[in-house]
Order: sequence, then structure tokens, then C-alpha cells
Amino acid sequence: MNVLCDVCKTLEEHSLSYIVFKTLRPFREEVADIDALIPDGDDFEDAISILSSRGYVIMERGLYCTTLMDPRYRFTTEIMIDIYKEVSAGPLIYLDKNLLLGCIEYLNVNGYGVRVFKPEAELLTLMAHSLLKEGKITLADYLSTLHYLCQMDNHAIDRFIGLAKRMRTTYGVRYFLTLVAYLHKVAHGFIPDKVIEVLRPLGGPISVSGSLLYRELPYCYDDRVLVKVYLEKLGDPLFRRSLAMTFRWASSRKSIARLVNRFVMMER
Repeated sequence: MNVLCDVCKTLEEHSLSYIVFKTLRPFREEVADIDALIPDGDDFEDAISILSSRGYVIMERGLYCTTLMDPRYRFTTEIMIDIYKEVSAGPLIYLDKNLLLGCIEYLNVNGYGVRVFKPEAELLTLMAHSLLKEGKITLADYLSTLHYLCQMDNHAIDRFIGLAKRMRTTYGVRYFLTLVAYLHKVAHGFIPDKVIEVLRPLGGPISVSGSLLYRELPYCYDDRVLVKVYLEKLGDPLFRRSLAMTFRWASSRKSIARLVNRFVMMER
């Protein structure tokens, strides 16, 4: 958290805007890395340069993300800082950051106000990352979803649903929330009203295998589910353009083959 605050203060001292996302859960958790989005793409390289001059070491450069490390913790635990130009996984932009910029607030971290997404935007980012980057849902994802929904009033829920539709993530959100609903049903005997309230306007729950819900988390998404998620996302021009870039930037035949196989299934 000290590193997080230092990164945010450094950016603010140079009048650079940022949003910390995918990092601060609504409960205590060991953080693997710090993710910060630079909303203004023109500030991206400046942010990297400023953090480098602060002593952070560049570890890896990507198309939309550069990873830095804090050398002060090199021999205790490696603290990585991922600075993003887009909400992306490699060259694949899975959410349009411009549609999220109306949902920003400050969160108190060690007495310092850190810019973060409001629960409705952070939850959508969590779901999209789970579906389009990780390919699985974890216990932390499940618990975070329940926490964020509890924080959301009717207006926030409406904004969440609106964002999901505009981002072309309706099916993915439905499937994700279906898993959350059934998990909660198995664990506690009922489905939370907030989950039902969000699912209803999105089309309701989706049928899933009953045996799946009695396995241990994390759950890996079935390829057929991911194909439907990708199919819907193809309606997003930003995603479509970045998908074309993904084929060019794919680092191995294996990664290309896996993506192609998902789309071949669409014909079956």
C-alpha cells in the first residue's frame, strides 16, 4: 500500500491523471501487483518516464502496458506496477476506458485519497478480466462481486447494466452472475436480491451444469461460453480492431491456435 500511494502521489505531483483498478479488493488481500490506468493516452509515456526517474525499474514493455518494479523490495517480495494505456490483456482491449471515466471516486488508502473506479465500473472490469483475460472465476472474484453489489444503489445498478450493454458484455456478465447466484444458493440456501435485480434486465440466469457448482473454485470457463463472450464482443469496434492486432502480436503458434479453435467452434 505504501508503494501504491507513492506511485499515485508521484503521478499527481506531475499533474498526470490515473485510475487504480483491479488492485484494491473490498476486503484485505495480498496484492500481486498494482494496476494503474492512464486515461489520457498522451500521458502514458510521460508516466513511465516519471516513475522511472523516481527509481522504479522497467521490467517489460507491451503495446498498452508497461511493467515496472520497485527495487527496494527486490529481495523480499517483488512488487510490480503495471501502467496501462488501455484496459487490455496484451494487445487485446477488452473494455473501452472512455465509457468508464464517468465512474471515478477516491478511496482512502493509508490516509491518502487514491483515484479508483466506482463499484459498478470496477465490478464490470473484474468480470471482463475474469472472462477475457483469465478464463476463470476465483473465490476472490465471487466475494468481490457480492461486496460491490452491496455497495451499489439502484442508480449504480442501472449504470452497471448500461455499461455492460454498451461494452457488449451482456452474455458474459449474465454467465458470471449466474455462477455467483448458484454458488450463493449452494453455500447459503438463497440468492441475494441484488444478484437477481441485476440478472433480470440482462435476460436472467443461464443454465449451467449442476455438478460444476460442487467443485472447488476456481472454475475455468467452458470454451463454448468463451466463444459466445467473444461473439458478442465482436460488436464492439474497439475490441474488433484490437483483436486483429492480437493475431499479429501473438507470441506463439499455440496462442494463435487456441484463439482460432474457439472461433471454429462457432460453426459447429
